[in-house]
Amino acid sequence: MMNNTSTDSKPRLLMRALQTVQRRRASVAFVAGVMLTAGLAGGMTALASESGPVAIHHGAGAADVQAHVGAMLNRLDAQLGLSSEQKAHIDPLVMQALSDLMPMHQQLLQLHSQVQPLMMQSPIDRAALETLRAQHLALLDQASKRVTQLMAEVGDQLTPAQRQQLWSHLSQLHGASHGHLKG
Repeated sequence: MMNNTSTDSKPRLLMRALQTVQRRRASVAFVAGVMLTAGLAGGMTALASESGPVAIHHGAGAADVQAHVGAMLNRLDAQLGLSSEQKAHIDPLVMQALSDLMPMHQQLLQLHSQVQPLMMQSPIDRAALETLRAQHLALLDQASKRVTQLMAEVGDQLTPAQRQQLWSHLSQLHGASHGHLKG
């Protein structure tokens, strides 16, 4: 008996699967960085609304993102009991990291837009796909390094008790039920 899946639909299914994987990978670094930035600010209550990191992923403007992170920084101050000196150091660190991460996100979106045309070619240009994959991984690595730098810089400004309180909060927000960030 013949399979009901036509030969023509297999490339489309492969393309959709590749696009899904590409979108997820590209989003992970940026969203993780933004969520960490916002998490450092003390909470992710706006995640379900269009004013939080979800909106960032869906193309909110830089001013909206900065305003949201500014509000989150105010929550960090209240939640961790930051001194005015700590706040004066942490706020610019977080805003600079956000400024550094936003262009990376735009670059990842640009790379994503190049995948579909390549997948529609016959034959598929494997070398071009590999080039996009390598560029994608380089951007993810760059974003990961920037987020790690931010974590260390903010951590340097916090007391050990504040770091533990922040880590506990991030663990609850970002996957404690999945075993991530436990410690």
